[in-house]
Amino acid sequence: NVLKNAEDVIKERHIKYPHIFIHIEEQEEWHVLSIEDNAGGIPPHILPYIFEPYFSTKSEKNGSGLGLYMSKTIIEEHCGGMIYAENTPIGARFIIKLKEE
Repeated sequence: NVLKNAEDVIKERHIKYPHIFIHIEEQEEWHVLSIEDNAGGIPPHILPYIFEPYFSTKSEKNGSGLGLYMSKTIIEEHCGGMIYAENTPIGARFIIKLKEE
């Protein structure tokens, strides 16, 4: 879902040289996956709400507002991890942290 959202925003904003950066590393007891695009970021007034159910910036036919909510639910409740988003100088970065087993 996070990758698809990055692809969608890159296409929507007509980014001339699109990139999606994926980085995986270990941090103490965590496996950390970050996904960052170069599409300019998430408007700051929207950022606090992106994981809420039914919140979407897409048109009704293209988004239900459940993708990030369900991703967060699966990561946190079923995998014991966490997900959060932040803006970077070039775009948005989603960070997923999963515990080592």
